[in-house]
Amino acid sequence: MNIIDILIPFGFFLIFLSIIALISSAQLRKKRYTLNKLNNYELEKVKIRFSQSSVGIGKVTGGMPIKAELYLGNNLILITPKDKGYFNALNNLNLPVIFVKDENLKNELGLTNIFIPDSLKISSWNSIIIKYEKAKIGKVRYDININLLEKNDIEKMNKIKNWC
Repeated sequence: MNIIDILIPFGFFLIFLSIIALISSAQLRKKRYTLNKLNNYELEKVKIRFSQSSVGIGKVTGGMPIKAELYLGNNLILITPKDKGYFNALNNLNLPVIFVKDENLKNELGLTNIFIPDSLKISSWNSIIIKYEKAKIGKVRYDININLLEKNDIEKMNKIKNWC
């Protein structure tokens, strides 16, 4: 066995880990930046399990459930990756994402990745379903399923019960 035969797979493994680390650190920097911009808003932190699927032009994508954090305010919802969820970056590149109740708040925040949901439903089984559209090369329709990890957090969701 030649040393090169060992080094080539090891090199690919290191490149893969470097890509994961770069994407994860970029998401965490964006999360910190977004939270700093929203420090004037009173936000409650809720631990969630988050999965997203999308339907675009000729393409359907499903997502694996990942642990994330939801920050809830009276007029906004911020979903961010978990601080130490390094592999979460590969499952969802759209995080952090902000949902607002009205267009005025969307313009006031001046951040990217802000959406007004088309529908928002809260079920009695500790889950929230959010549907929205994002304009890319055509419209992409996203469905987000949020599962609350703690049952008493469903009471916090009453703030957003009558959004849509």
